[in-house]
Amino acid sequence: RRAMALSARTGKEIVTFEDGFLRAFSPGQSEPSHAYVIDREGIYFEAMRPNGLDRLLERPVTDSAKCARARMLIDVLRRERLSKYNNSPLLSLEEAGVPRGRPFVLLVDQVAGDASIAGAGAGPESFRRMLEHAAANNEGKTLVVRTHPAAGDRSLLRQAANSLGLDIVVPPRMNPWPLLEDADSVYTVSSQLGFEALMADRVVHCFGTTYYSGRGLTIDHAEVPAARPAATLEQVFHAAFLDYSHYLDLHTRQPCSMERAVEQAIAVRDGLKVSAAMSV
Repeated sequence: RRAMALSARTGKEIVTFEDGFLRAFSPGQSEPSHAYVIDREGIYFEAMRPNGLDRLLERPVTDSAKCARARMLIDVLRRERLSKYNNSPLLSLEEAGVPRGRPFVLLVDQVAGDASIAGAGAGPESFRRMLEHAAANNEGKTLVVRTHPAAGDRSLLRQAANSLGLDIVVPPRMNPWPLLEDADSVYTVSSQLGFEALMADRVVHCFGTTYYSGRGLTIDHAEVPAARPAATLEQVFHAAFLDYSHYLDLHTRQPCSMERAVEQAIAVRDGLKVSAAMSV
């Protein structure tokens, strides 16, 4: 808001920096970033307004080699269980408290008041509608809620479940991939986990507008900007993770490829696992 006010007063350009989609091992300013984005038009999570990522997706890549590279990286992220942050333990569904032998749908929570909710044209009521829809259309299935680590008592889906009198299962902090891969479908307002669910070949319901909704990949329950071109998963990934994002070598802090950043993310995660095991 300060930048917008200064821009209006001075006529100068706004340049927005934000965390990338492969951020770091753990949250916090002391943790070195693998990736960041730069946007000179807006920012990707304000999907109802013009932004650099949306501009890239107006003309998705069609080069077969670029699409193949995107597919390879999607497969690596899925196989290695990499997400925006990578310090959460890898738990089985049983360890997560998800009932065995019963299908489930996954609903992704977000932090109340987060800019990504308003930027998606959504609000607290969107989470209530999402939970109502999931309950009404998935009879007999467990409703599993993946809470945001920073949500705490501000969990919008927990509040909605209490208000509606619905039973939900809330797993402990864990790597999201086992939940994404085994869910019958995934519900989100505007979380990045919705895109990771697409990477896991899940059906994704969107109750807010995101950079990946309205492109033929998701079931959309919210307004989508008109004339959005359809795009494949690989095309959206290439735009978001390769064209829009920038990567830094953890050692030299110089620009590097996404492949190098992924390699280092795996090394950091696995190295810390070994250290933790040895300390025990």
